[in-house]
Order: sequence, then C-alpha cells, then structure tokens
Amino acid sequence: MEQTPVFITLVQEHSPLLQTPENIDSPALQEISSQNKLEERAQEVPDLTIADPVPTPTAKNEKKRKSSSIARTAPQAFSMSKQNNAYAGGGRDAEIRYQDKVRAAIESQRVYPRAARRRKLEGRAVIQIHISRSGTITESHFIKTTGHHILDQAALNMIKAASPLPTIPPSLGKSSISMNIPIGFKLK
Repeated sequence: MEQTPVFITLVQEHSPLLQTPENIDSPALQEISSQNKLEERAQEVPDLTIADPVPTPTAKNEKKRKSSSIARTAPQAFSMSKQNNAYAGGGRDAEIRYQDKVRAAIESQRVYPRAARRRKLEGRAVIQIHISRSGTITESHFIKTTGHHILDQAALNMIKAASPLPTIPPSLGKSSISMNIPIGFKLK
C-alpha cells in the first residue's frame, strides 16, 4: 500500500523567534536568549493547517493517479464477485464450504486413544483423501505421519468413521475431489 505524504503548513505573518535583540553581543548569550524564546513560543502553539500536497502534473504522476484509482475500485469488484459466487452456490466459495463440511464430519469422529494419552504422545498427521461424487472415500494415504503408530491409526479411524462424507454439490461440477486433511493430537 503506497502512503501519500501529508504536508503540514504553519501559517504565520511574522515570527518573534527570528528577531534577535541588537544589544546581545555574546554568541553564547544569543543562543540562551534564542532557547528561552523558543521555550516561551512552544507554549503558544499556533493552529496548524494541513495542506494537501499538490504534485506538479507529470506523465509519471498521471500514470500513478490512474493506477491508484483502478486499485481503489478493484477490491469493490472483487467483493461483489465473491458475493455473487456465494449466492450462486458455485465457484471457489462453494468448494470451500464443501471442504469445511468434510473437515467437520471427520473432526466429529475424533477419539484420542487412551494409551496415547497415558504415554503423553502428540503429533500431527496429514492424510490425502479422494472423495467420489457420492461422498465415498475412494483412496486415502498419509502425506505426513504423526510419528506414532497409535496416533496414525486413530487418524485413519476418524476418516473411516466419517464415511460416507457429504456428497459433492452438483454446482461444483466435479465428479471427485482430493483433499489434504490435517489431523492433530495435542494434550492440553
């Protein structure tokens, strides 16, 4: 995100700080006198006016202005198309909703094996599954194991117990879907 500089302009007709008394000869006394006047003046802070920067029109500035106006309208267009997809039930949003349903169905079958709890075993597995249109799991395999056979078996049991999974919505236009399912086992 490009930040636009803001210029602050102090508008004042004359400044007593810039005037130095003629009767001060020593540079040290002049400096002390100036510091005292600065401190006095700091207590009387004038109103500040914020002025918008006025860049001189150049080809480069014109190009930046056009691209920034495009960038400002792009998020609106994106959010509108995202909403349209969500209402239509198709597109990426529908696939994400389906994947969330699958994950929830599998998560609802979680059982932390008692033997693994006693031994304080923890781990995270990632299992890739292939789901047919009817919700049947046609294939599954580990992409990453927990490192403990008992937890790996519990992860596979979760997937088997959740089968059949929700059917693939026709709006997705897919006959099968592959997903990576992370399953973590962590003691509290």
